[in-house]
Formats: sequence, C-alpha cells, structure tokens
Amino acid sequence: MIGGPGSAILYSGSQTAFDAHRARRLASNRGDVSRKFRRDQGLSLTEYKNRLQTLKLLELLEQGCSHLTHAALEAGFGSYSRCHQVIRELLGMAPSALLDPGTRKLLADRLEPLSAQHDCRDPG
Repeated sequence: MIGGPGSAILYSGSQTAFDAHRARRLASNRGDVSRKFRRDQGLSLTEYKNRLQTLKLLELLEQGCSHLTHAALEAGFGSYSRCHQVIRELLGMAPSALLDPGTRKLLADRLEPLSAQHDCRDPG
C-alpha cells in the first residue's frame, strides 16, 4: 500500500474528511493538524495528498490501465482537469507523458510521499 495507514482515507475521501479524521484522532483542530504535519513531514497535507494520488495514478498505469481519465478518477483526483493540474505542477509535464513506461520508472523515486530528506526530523 502506498503511503501508509492514512493513505486509504486520502484515496477514498476529500481533504476535509482526512483533516477531520486526523483532528479527531489527535484531539486538535484542522489548523493544528496541518501545521504539525508540515513541521514533521516537510510538506503540506495537500502536497502529500497530491503525491499519493500521483503515485496511485502511476501504479494504475503500470498495471495496464491506459485510459487516463479513468485512472485519474480511480487514483482519487476529482477530475481529469485536476489531475492534469497536479501532474503539471509536480512533474512539469502532461499526464499523457506518464503512458510511457520509461517515464513512469524515472518518476517513481521522485514522488515518494515522505522522502528520506524529510525523515531526518528530530524525534523529540
């Protein structure tokens, strides 16, 4: 499973649902959760969600899905338009470029949701 225990929430629901779920678990409000997440992980909840959705899209394409709109919706993007916007922002290319297996392989390492550089946080 990509991204760990919270990723299923990211794929199946909205950002608000994810924030509310995390806030309840941490007995905090959404703003606190968002700030703590950014501090601990080095990226915002939205950036994290976008990376998870993009990884899921790559996974679906790798499994043989060749219809980008269906793959985008299955990956959790609300529309192909939103998918295009996120892919363009994250990768600097159109989603159609991801149909090439060589391109997908090169990009997979760049998209790890919580990269090693952010895993060097202070444990205390």
